[in-house]
Amino acid sequence: MGLSDRDYWRERQRARERNEGVYNPKEFRGGRGGGGPKDPPEEFPYEPDFRISRTSSARIVVFWLIVLGVVWAGFHYRASFSGFKNWALPSKQVVGPFDELKKCAALPPSGTVQHFSPAAGAAQAMTNLQFVNNHALPVVAVLGDLKTGARQWALVVNNAAKTTLQVPAGQYELTLHAGQAADWCNLNSGFASGAMVTMNGGLVAQSGLTTQVQLAATDKSPDGFSVAYNSLKSVGDASGDTLLLTQQANGHYMSAGSVNGFPLVFMVDTGASFVAISSGMAAQAGIKNCTPRTFSTANGQAQGCVATVPEMTFGGFRLSNIEVAVMPNLAGEGLLGMNVLRRFRVEQANDTLIISRH
Repeated sequence: MGLSDRDYWRERQRARERNEGVYNPKEFRGGRGGGGPKDPPEEFPYEPDFRISRTSSARIVVFWLIVLGVVWAGFHYRASFSGFKNWALPSKQVVGPFDELKKCAALPPSGTVQHFSPAAGAAQAMTNLQFVNNHALPVVAVLGDLKTGARQWALVVNNAAKTTLQVPAGQYELTLHAGQAADWCNLNSGFASGAMVTMNGGLVAQSGLTTQVQLAATDKSPDGFSVAYNSLKSVGDASGDTLLLTQQANGHYMSAGSVNGFPLVFMVDTGASFVAISSGMAAQAGIKNCTPRTFSTANGQAQGCVATVPEMTFGGFRLSNIEVAVMPNLAGEGLLGMNVLRRFRVEQANDTLIISRH
């Protein structure tokens, strides 16, 4: 090799070293330009930097913490509210001792009565229904509208007990729940380990007669009973001059009635100065003008108000312009007090209370 050849190859080597340090876009295009190499370069000159800054890392951690917090809160509140899904009631529905329980618990005392929607025959003459329970287990009797099935009355009758209820004369759907007293749940489920029996044809409550519903035991199972109906002559005539009430198992006397046409159940209370109703009943009866007043009760002083209602009834009696006390914390639906009872003759014979006109 001559000197010229040696200088030529040295110059080629220096040019190659210079070109390797310079980015030439033609080397990566190829194609139509024809200037690029046919084979790809052995090493890609660009190495991406995948390092994440501390700020980005912190943002990612915060994002996932928020996501986990939302998920936890969703499960937590879902569990908190799930217990109420079966207890949501229409805003005007009456809540009482039968449906306010959220879990199965002990049955309310025998003689407990709850009134629901107004009966279609609320303006008709009142009559007595007497339940005699000779079954081995307590029973909850539910009266409803025969056409719509809407509940109207519910009452507890212990075994070996009887309970009398006043209702407007007419025909009712009758459903009987039977079971252990400690296993009562609600009117939809009945007793946890009990039976529910709906009577074919319902029940006819005749005006001027006491309709007696007798339960007789056939065996010790919840549905081991038979039902028989009897019509008993009531004291007095059908004109409503006399009201016959049977003493309940708790010692009280109960009478169906109404305030401003809204039906409710009164407990006869000779120790009460006024007819009294709960604030819930007053709202549903449309009572608005009520004068505040302090009342003396067996439990001390109580705040309430007094209103004059155009009309009230109990049994077959109808009265006009009656003062009614509205008590926010009244137990039950209403009390039949002395401002009404003093207008009548009240007599007690054994377990029967007779209310008649003077």
